[in-house]
Amino acid sequence: MKTILSCLLLVLGMSATAQAQSSIITSSTTNNEVDLNLGKAQLYSYKLGDESYTDITINLAYRMYLQSGFQVGVEGGLSTWPDGTDRKSLFSVVALGTYNFQPAIQDSFFVGAGVGLMPAYDKDDFKYESAFSFLIDIGHRFELMKKISYKPFLRLEKRGDMDMGFVVEAFNFAYFW
Repeated sequence: MKTILSCLLLVLGMSATAQAQSSIITSSTTNNEVDLNLGKAQLYSYKLGDESYTDITINLAYRMYLQSGFQVGVEGGLSTWPDGTDRKSLFSVVALGTYNFQPAIQDSFFVGAGVGLMPAYDKDDFKYESAFSFLIDIGHRFELMKKISYKPFLRLEKRGDMDMGFVVEAFNFAYFW
C-alpha cells in the first residue's frame, strides 16, 4: 500500500511541477490520440532444452476526444502465453473512458477506467484464457513535441479470477492528431 501511495504522490508531484508549454493542444485542435506502450511491445526469443520459443506482446490504445475533458476509446493487444508445453496467442480488448483535468490534454493529469477481455490465469482449469477484466488508470502526460507526449501512469487491474494487481506503465508515449 505504501508503494502505491508513493507512486501516486510522485505522479501528483510531477503534475504540479510541470510547466506550461508555448504550443497548446486543446479539444479544438486535436480529436485523436494513439498510445504506444514500449513496455508492452516486445519480441522475446529463447530456447528450453531442444525447443525454441518466441513470445510476442503488442499493445496499442486509441482515444477520441469528446468534450469537456472526456475521451473514449479502446485498447487492444496480442500476446503469447504458456499452454502446457506449447504457447498460445491470447488477445485483449478493453473499452476505455478517460477524464483530463487540464484543457491542454498533451500536458494533462488524467484518470481513466476500462472494461473488457484481457489474458488471465484460470485457477480452476490451470491455464491462461481471455477473461472479463476491468482497470483504473491515473497518470500525467508530459509534452515532448507539439503532437507527442510522454505518458507514464499507474494501472490497477482485475483480470478474471486473478487477484487485483497494479502495473507501472513507465514507457508509454501518445501521439495526437
